[in-house]
Amino acid sequence: GLVGILRFFIRGWFFASITVIVLMVLSVGVVIYGNPPKENIFLIEAFHTPTYMVFSLWIGVAAFWLLSLLTKLIRKLGDGKKVNSGITALWMAALIFIPTFLFYSHFNKNNRSNNFIAFDYAVNELKSLTSNAILFTWGDSGAFPLWYLKFVEQYQPNVLLLHTPHLASDWYVDDIPDLKRSRIRRIHPNHRNPGMVVEVITSENYGFRKSYIDYSSKYSFSTGKTIFIPYGIIYKHVVGQESVDTSIWDKYVTRDILSNNILRDLDISKAITIYGFCRYDSGAALLKEGKRPEATREFIEAVKVTPGLKRRIQGVLFPGGRRPAN
Repeated sequence: GLVGILRFFIRGWFFASITVIVLMVLSVGVVIYGNPPKENIFLIEAFHTPTYMVFSLWIGVAAFWLLSLLTKLIRKLGDGKKVNSGITALWMAALIFIPTFLFYSHFNKNNRSNNFIAFDYAVNELKSLTSNAILFTWGDSGAFPLWYLKFVEQYQPNVLLLHTPHLASDWYVDDIPDLKRSRIRRIHPNHRNPGMVVEVITSENYGFRKSYIDYSSKYSFSTGKTIFIPYGIIYKHVVGQESVDTSIWDKYVTRDILSNNILRDLDISKAITIYGFCRYDSGAALLKEGKRPEATREFIEAVKVTPGLKRRIQGVLFPGGRRPAN
């Protein structure tokens, strides 16, 4: 890429300067203007895709220039049909080798043919809901599979999926018929925070429509006095005292979450980790209810999925490092 931009400047400094400006705007400019919070840094690949496209232009210029130099060198060694055929073969080999090499290098990373983590995770979330429930989600990676299942496969079609961050925008609220009479429409968008809109919508639908939040929502904002307790990999709204129900775990499909046969990118790893943390939350809630044996079973399952929880669980089960005598 650097060789390409140098060659670009030699042949046409004006257009080369334009590409440099575009690259700076799409990289440094986006960071300065967007000022992304720390939790969004992992999205850097998606945000800077245009930057990669500009850089690939420079790579193309460099490749063309180097092949041209090689062609001239070969022609100096001789002339005729054999040389021309060799040059043609060289160009064809380069054109075939580059995409083939990229395909081979990145195939395993991008192959999802036997990866069911995202699909199963979304199915398990929807399986946890009542037929006309409301589920508040947080984050695109968790929402996309749910939208696919609901709108394409018509799985749990009566469930209302609300992407919580968008509830602060009128264009999103206006597009949801179920919120046509909601009180949040009378609240200015600048005054809507995630916890508040969840509380309002949950209270409006209490008694005839059950509300749930996903794991990311649970730990992204506070819901105030509106209580959500663990229920599998989501959290359900309760009023008063209600024991944690762990039977939902038996209904889940969890293909390959304990396997090393799939490539774990950031999103896949996060989804698998959530299974463990939700088990931990169920165990912690059961422990508060005085159900230590049930809590211990949940903790054991949590460590199977997310081994990093072991130390935290030991601290919860044995405060101060004190273990019961044998």
